[in-house]
Amino acid sequence: MSERAVLLPKAALSCLKQRTQMKKVILFATLACMMSCNDKTAKTPAIDPSNFDLSVAPNEDFYQYATGGWQAKNPLKPEFARYGAFDVLRENNEVRINDLFQGR
Repeated sequence: MSERAVLLPKAALSCLKQRTQMKKVILFATLACMMSCNDKTAKTPAIDPSNFDLSVAPNEDFYQYATGGWQAKNPLKPEFARYGAFDVLRENNEVRINDLFQGR
């Protein structure tokens, strides 16, 4: 025989079989996780582009550029010194609570 046959003890063969089985299990688990993470639903963007004021250059007035669109859609009411997203949430909650109590 020109090639030498390598004889491994039974313990080494058992260890190799376990390693290949473990690799298969890990590969299957990885593929299963990847398939479950593939979500086909529409995603809501983290930043709403309509909140930007594109008529202002960002290097001139960044605050107006970044919040101008939101300010135009949500003008400051005369009774408020400030008006933000939490004020919108508070007002929406008041309307919902009133609707619940009135049975609408």
